[in-house]
Amino acid sequence: MKLRLNFPIDLSVFSHNKDTKTFCAEASDFGHGNLFQRIYDDACDVGFQVINPTTLNTILLIHSHEERTLDGMDVQYWEFTPSYEDMQKHPSLKGYKFVVYND
Repeated sequence: MKLRLNFPIDLSVFSHNKDTKTFCAEASDFGHGNLFQRIYDDACDVGFQVINPTTLNTILLIHSHEERTLDGMDVQYWEFTPSYEDMQKHPSLKGYKFVVYND
C-alpha cells in the first residue's frame, strides 16, 4: 500500500473546539487543496493530510460523512476522521473529527 497524497494542509486553517473535539474550516480556506484525494494506490478511501506548523507532524484524515440539505441538492459539510494508524501514534486524537463546511 503506497500513500498517494499531495501536499498537506496547514492545521492553522482550522478552528479548534476542545470541548467537542472538533476542528472546523470552510472549504474556500484551502485554496487549491484537494479534500478528496485517493489515499492509497490500492484502496478507494479518500481524504487529505494536515500538518501542524509547530511540530511539523502530519496526520491523515479520511472522509467519513457527508451532510446534505433536506432536498439533497447541496452539501452542507463533510466530516473527516483521523486514520487508525495516526490515532495509535497520537491517542489524544481519539474522538476527534474535522468538519469542512461547503461555503
